[in-house]
Amino acid sequence: MTRGLTWLWGSCVVRCLALVALVPLGGCGGERSGGPPAPETLFLPFGRVKTLDPALAEDVISGQAVGHLYDRLLQYDATARPYRLVPAMAETMPERRDDGRVWRFHLRDDARFAADPGCDVAASRTVRRVTSRDVIFSLLRLADARLHSPGYWTLRDRVVGLAEFRARTERQAADDWSAYDTGVPGLVAVDARTVEIRLTAPYPQLLNVLAMPYASIVSERAVRQYGQAALAERPLAVSGPFLLTDWRRNYRFELRRNPEYWGRAARPGSLALPRLDRVVGLVIQEPQTAWLLFLQGNLDLVPLGEETLEAVVTESGQLVPELAGRGIQLEAAPEFQINYLGFNLGDPVLGNNPKLRQALTLAFDRGLRLRLARRQLLPAYGPIPPGVAGYDPAFRGPFGEPDLTRARRLLAEAGYPDGRDPATGTPLRLRFDLGGTDLVRRRQAELLAQDYRRLGIEIEPTLNNWPRFLTKLRQGEVQLFRMAWVGDYPDAQNFLQLFYGPNTGGANRTAYRNPAFDRLYEAASRLPDGPERTDLYVRMQALVTAEVPCIFESFPVGYRLIQPWVTGGLVNAFAWDAWKYIAVDDAARRLAKRRAKPLAIHLQTGP
Repeated sequence: MTRGLTWLWGSCVVRCLALVALVPLGGCGGERSGGPPAPETLFLPFGRVKTLDPALAEDVISGQAVGHLYDRLLQYDATARPYRLVPAMAETMPERRDDGRVWRFHLRDDARFAADPGCDVAASRTVRRVTSRDVIFSLLRLADARLHSPGYWTLRDRVVGLAEFRARTERQAADDWSAYDTGVPGLVAVDARTVEIRLTAPYPQLLNVLAMPYASIVSERAVRQYGQAALAERPLAVSGPFLLTDWRRNYRFELRRNPEYWGRAARPGSLALPRLDRVVGLVIQEPQTAWLLFLQGNLDLVPLGEETLEAVVTESGQLVPELAGRGIQLEAAPEFQINYLGFNLGDPVLGNNPKLRQALTLAFDRGLRLRLARRQLLPAYGPIPPGVAGYDPAFRGPFGEPDLTRARRLLAEAGYPDGRDPATGTPLRLRFDLGGTDLVRRRQAELLAQDYRRLGIEIEPTLNNWPRFLTKLRQGEVQLFRMAWVGDYPDAQNFLQLFYGPNTGGANRTAYRNPAFDRLYEAASRLPDGPERTDLYVRMQALVTAEVPCIFESFPVGYRLIQPWVTGGLVNAFAWDAWKYIAVDDAARRLAKRRAKPLAIHLQTGP
């Protein structure tokens, strides 16, 4: 029996999984009364899909749903790290013209929309071919004011004429297509298979944007026939690797292979995609339920949370023998997120006293937080995350490693010897705001108070609900605060923007302003991916870590277990159509379930 301790920032939580026999559950991948499941079927836990409209898919689950139904011009290579863009619906990578102000794309000749029985898109394969007009229509939808797309930011002020298009749609009725008929100068159909995007200024991240779910290509013909609102509730003439066969909110999301997907025509030496015949996503509210179904063989993969990670991983970080003996695989990968403690540089105490910020940084015990997180965090010493150009695992920065002796010396030089405020003769008190009132946030406040008590500084924690926390950040009513940033695309620019001066009040929560940093940021924003841009990213990171607008804490690590009959399940945070790479050996699954003995993984509480 394996003992696992669920740890929530130092607090034990009771979780106990009883002995589980490996038996099938109806509808979850077991042997059904009507015979075995369809060949090559993937069963996995899935969340609630809010919308099927690419322009509205702002949450991860809806993005994954959209990503498997609709294709995009570009995608990320499934295995390359750092992440690398490759063609998808585009035939080749685009031509860069006019110093990056113009990008020309040539579409694949075999990219088609699936036949839709209720629409004239069910016509011949020639009629259903994806054209430049479909690409333009799909991108214009992001700027249509009537749709309120949360993805508009990706193209706002970037594409020539897009602001004027948005203004026109604000005055039009829902069924008025005239703004689309007029178009914009920045989106040009050179011919049926060639589209040009003309920008107001160089914007290299456009290519990253075009790989996001927001930029999925929909059929203009189908959307005009059904209306814009219909796209949220049903897929219209999809262009991606799968077709939707069943969608019941809060219960089930089922797909089958799209036989006309361009990936089926595999090049010599490559796989025909998608490899699966079917995907069944089950909305499972309780993580424990998903865990039990996985142990029974009724789910093919399962993410690991705090309740399960310690039960299945040994002290050395290996999978426990009970699971490893069955061929179950453990996968771990950094999530594209950074956790940090920000200093409000508009605050009179912290803003004009870099030595105080340096002292606070040197007293921060990052290692303690990593130990408490039990392998679910990686240390962050700068803003550039793993998996992108510019990341250096050896980088520590000038104040990355804790050093209490140095911290106390800097504190005295900052005017606070032994942590005392000279104006009052009492310990310096700093407010620490957090966006939540739960046990995790309370523990985070306790840890910071513990760190700074060693300097003689007192921490005054303030636990806020999330709306109040954001309001205080916008209005500059904080001193110290803890924040997380989730990247939209794998480019260091997406994280370095947190320190770009003009972003103050938005992504720049610390109000950090440095003209030298801003010049480097603007220069990098005009450059395509390459060594020159990467060098600028590295220089920006050096500037930020030297001036200490924040304490870089950690990058979260995600874990999941995969059954031995599953292959191709590579961890890729930006493969919105990742299921197309997965294969399932259904015969091996049935054989394993027949031979398996009861298995128990027990989670106990402890002192």
